[in-house]
Amino acid sequence: MLPNRDAFRAFPLDGALLLFRPRDGASVRVTSPRTRALRRRAPRVVSFGLSHACNLRCGFCSRDASIADRWDTDQAATLLETLASAGTQEVAFGGGE
Repeated sequence: MLPNRDAFRAFPLDGALLLFRPRDGASVRVTSPRTRALRRRAPRVVSFGLSHACNLRCGFCSRDASIADRWDTDQAATLLETLASAGTQEVAFGGGE
C-alpha cells in the first residue's frame, strides 16, 4: 500500500521535529521542550551513485578501480529500503558514464 501523499510525515531532527508533506514538499519544523531529546536517525538527503563505471579511463583519475562498477539490484534495493525506513526523505540518483 502506498503512503498517503497528502498527510504530513514526521522525521526527528536534532532537537526538533520535521513534518514533511510529499505532495507539495511542504516542511514544518517544530521545536519545543518535548522535542529537545529527539535525534536524527538518518541523513535527510542521500546521493546514490548507480554506477561507478566510466569509459574515459584517465590516467590521473582518483577513482578506486577495486570498487564494483555497478550495484547488485538486490543490494541497492535493500540499502534504499533501509534508508527509507530510517527516515531518509530524498535520494538523488547519479553516476555512470
